[in-house]
Amino acid sequence: PPNKDSVTGFPRGNLGAIFLLDGDEVGYILFERQTEASMLRDSVESIYVRQFFVARTHRRLGLGTEAFRYAIQNITPLGQRIVLDVQASNPAGQRFWESLGFLAQHTEYHLNE
Repeated sequence: PPNKDSVTGFPRGNLGAIFLLDGDEVGYILFERQTEASMLRDSVESIYVRQFFVARTHRRLGLGTEAFRYAIQNITPLGQRIVLDVQASNPAGQRFWESLGFLAQHTEYHLNE
């Protein structure tokens, strides 16, 4: 599981953890708390996952799933809404997050980028 005590170098206002396996850094999570205002409901607190990384040599071993679940259970407030973005060009990433129960909510379109 990740080591909360080894978090260093993350941008101000962000929270994170570095994932260690046998003393070696194999990944990290970087997230921030956000308040989302809506005309249709009261503002909602959520956790936005800015980055989630597992070293290529440690992927497809269940470490990402274990590390993410550990981070959510031990770092973020229980029951808080969690939001993240996945690139359309990353179907493996989409499958990973869907396997953890995430559902796609919308698709963004960009012109001339």
